[in-house]
Amino acid sequence: MAKAHESSDSEEDEPDGTEKKKYKYSEKRFSFGMTFFNNFIFNIRKLIRQPLKIAVITSEYVDKKGISDNGVALHVFNLYKELTKLGCEIHIFTIGDKKYTVDFFENSGKLVIHRINTSHGIQTDDYLIKKNLSLMIFDAKVVNEIVKEHSNSPFDLVHSHTNYNGALMTKQLLNIKWIHTLHSIEKIRLKFMSKERRKFLKVSKWQESALSCADSVITVSEVLKKLIVKNYNLNESKIFVISNGVDSKIYTTFERKNERKILYISRFSMEKGIGLLPEIVEGTLSRDKEIIFEIVSSLEENNMMEEMMVIREKLEKLEKKYPKRLIWHKAHLSRDEIAKLYFESTIFIQPSIYDSFPTTVLEAMLFGKPVIGSNVGGIPEMLGNAGIIISPKPFNFINSIIKLKDNPVLMEKYSRRASEKVKKYFWSKIAKQTFDFYCMLIKKGTDKNVDLSNFFENIEGKNVE
Repeated sequence: MAKAHESSDSEEDEPDGTEKKKYKYSEKRFSFGMTFFNNFIFNIRKLIRQPLKIAVITSEYVDKKGISDNGVALHVFNLYKELTKLGCEIHIFTIGDKKYTVDFFENSGKLVIHRINTSHGIQTDDYLIKKNLSLMIFDAKVVNEIVKEHSNSPFDLVHSHTNYNGALMTKQLLNIKWIHTLHSIEKIRLKFMSKERRKFLKVSKWQESALSCADSVITVSEVLKKLIVKNYNLNESKIFVISNGVDSKIYTTFERKNERKILYISRFSMEKGIGLLPEIVEGTLSRDKEIIFEIVSSLEENNMMEEMMVIREKLEKLEKKYPKRLIWHKAHLSRDEIAKLYFESTIFIQPSIYDSFPTTVLEAMLFGKPVIGSNVGGIPEMLGNAGIIISPKPFNFINSIIKLKDNPVLMEKYSRRASEKVKKYFWSKIAKQTFDFYCMLIKKGTDKNVDLSNFFENIEGKNVE
């Protein structure tokens, strides 16, 4: 199958496998002496040219080993890694098991991770109550941490992901611009999730009401932009689409196998179509004796609700029924391990019942894999004619898998299209769009005549098909 490759002066646009270890994340990357030296050099550069200084608020971020199966966490990690390369000073404020900061340096930029302890000491076995209490504490504590850093040298703007209240208070207190990236509309998404999670629907609606105070809202798809206007009555002129990106460095090659593998990678969550999976797996494996189904969906969080336990039991029964043809990875995998699974797969499926712009689809496209995806959210927008788009029903996925697997000509056509289309989603390009948007928004703060309404129309590659 075709491989995503683009002639470019920039190494990050070349998914050739040679840099496959570069994504590795380690919070012990620099010794104390090296950190001191890099800080010294960075501060000298600041005297010559002041970098953009951005406060990023997100409860979702990769762990200390750089691992996460959360799309927002990977979005934030990759976006700001690239913005650091563009010379920005980025401060990411996220949740940690204890309070501490870590510095990273890339090109002429600097990235600082501030992990904030959100332990509360309240005894409860309810995972969702614990999580929501932690988020409330994070929103309260993050304001104090940003104010302290702002007093050292001021931030140019605040950019939040998933968390609203801390960002709103920071904007009001420091009188600086606030951008929020809306990755999903929670009051809609929660309707597709387990009944335990739906209990927090009113809390989500209350939190999202703060969105009207943001200076600008970024969202990841045109479909989501329309839903934001409809659900929040926001002025369309303050909402901008900057897509999710894909890390081209994860592309690498492995030894080819002749197995026919169907791959599914996602969180163990209802909106990602996990409830449809048992029927899709059973129907596919019973009809085609060649196919192997591989699932990557971690159970490590140990927060299984009653409704989800039923789905887990169904899949585990299928594991016993098809011991060699159903492979389920129940622990978090490294990015190298994930890359190997993409490379070895034949078809990738995304049977979401609610989604915005899933990174897994972009990664499958990077590896030139034909994708069968649901006609929900931004999936049709990202796939276009580079895959099969169907309604999220098990029967549709079973039939599409069987027909596509037996049509090598069609598979090759989708593979070529996917490999070409994915190029416009490389993080280097998404980061440049974001950087330019930051600059224009900051300029608008000092020049009221700046018009952002047609900002993206002239950005090269935005409308490339």
